[in-house]
Amino acid sequence: MNVILLLPKYEKTGPIKGGLALAKLIYREVNLTIIFLKGKRKLNNFKDKNIKVYYLNKFKNPINKYFELKKLILNFNDKNLILISMCFSADLFAFFLKNIVINISSIRGNLIKNYYYTYNWRGYFLAIFHYTIIRFFNKILVMNIPMNRQVKIFSSRNSNIIPNFIDEEKLSQYFIPNIDHNSPLNFTFLGPLIERKNPLILLKSIKDINKELDARLHIIGDGYLYKELQISIRQMNLENKVYLHGFLDDPYKLLSKSDLLVIPSFSEGTSRAALEALYLGVPSIMRKVDGNDELIKDVYNNGKLFSSEKEITKLMLLEAKKSRSRKIRKNLLPDKYRSKNIKKLYLNIFKQITNNDL
Repeated sequence: MNVILLLPKYEKTGPIKGGLALAKLIYREVNLTIIFLKGKRKLNNFKDKNIKVYYLNKFKNPINKYFELKKLILNFNDKNLILISMCFSADLFAFFLKNIVINISSIRGNLIKNYYYTYNWRGYFLAIFHYTIIRFFNKILVMNIPMNRQVKIFSSRNSNIIPNFIDEEKLSQYFIPNIDHNSPLNFTFLGPLIERKNPLILLKSIKDINKELDARLHIIGDGYLYKELQISIRQMNLENKVYLHGFLDDPYKLLSKSDLLVIPSFSEGTSRAALEALYLGVPSIMRKVDGNDELIKDVYNNGKLFSSEKEITKLMLLEAKKSRSRKIRKNLLPDKYRSKNIKKLYLNIFKQITNNDL
C-alpha cells in the first residue's frame, strides 16, 4: 500500500512532530512518501527507513507547486493511493487533488479558536473555509470528541477519532525514574509563546508560590510574547526564579526533571507537550477546554484541570508537592494514547480504504 504524508514544511512544531511520529509509526507497514510543500530545512533522520522525501520549496508559484505535486501522485499509478494531509495549506492542495487520490485530512486542533487567536476575527472565516473544503475528503481524522463535534457542525461530516500520540522510542532515553527530593520545585511550560498559550499568567503564580517555598519556572519556547515575558520577569524581580530558554531542539532533558508541566492554553487539540510529559512521568495541569478532560483524569492520577485562572496557583503548588512526594516517576500516559494502539487504528483505516469501505 502506498501512502503519502503531505506537510506544509519541516519544523519542530506540534502538528509537524505529529506527522513525523506517524511516519515512524507506519513506515514498516506501508510504502511511505513524505512531501513538504515549502521551507528550506531538510529532514535527515529518515534516511535509513526507506522513506522517500520530496521538497517542493523550489516551486514558488502555487500553481507550479500544484502541478508538480499532481505529477508525483500520478507517477504512482495507484488507484488506492492514500494522501494524508495535515494543516491548512496541505489540506488546500489535497482538496484540488481529490479526483486522483484518496485523501484524508488529519485535523490537529480546534480550528475556530486557533485561527481566531492567530488572525483575529478573520480567523473565523478561515476556519469555516477550512471545514468546508475537508467535507469533500474521503476521510477526516480528529483527535478527540469535541473536535469530532466541531467537524460535524461545520463540515456536516462524521470523522474518525484517532488520539494524538508521541514518538515513544525517542522519548524513552530521557526517562528519569529517580526524583531529586532536595532541589527547588520545578515547573515547566512548553510551547509557543503566543496569546493562545497564555504563558504570562504563570509569572504571578510562581511569584506567589515562592512566598511559601523555593520554586523555579522553566519556560521553553519562542514567539512574539518573548520580549514581554522578559520585561515582566524583570519588573516582578523573578530573574532567579523564572528561566526563559527560548526554543530548544531537545527540551526533554529539562522536562524529564520537572515536577509539573503547566499548560494554561485557551485552546488545545490534544497537547503533544502534555503527552510527552506524562510519558516521562511528569503530571500536568491544564485548562478544562477541548479534549483535555479525556487526557487528564483523577482515575489516571496524572494531573488536574482548572476552569478558573484563580485556581492555577493553588493547583500548581498542590500537584507539584504531590509529584515530588513520590518515590519514583512512572509512566502516566493513558493506554489509549500509546503508539501501539494508535498504530492499530491507522492500519484499520487503511484496511477500510483497501476494502473500499469509505
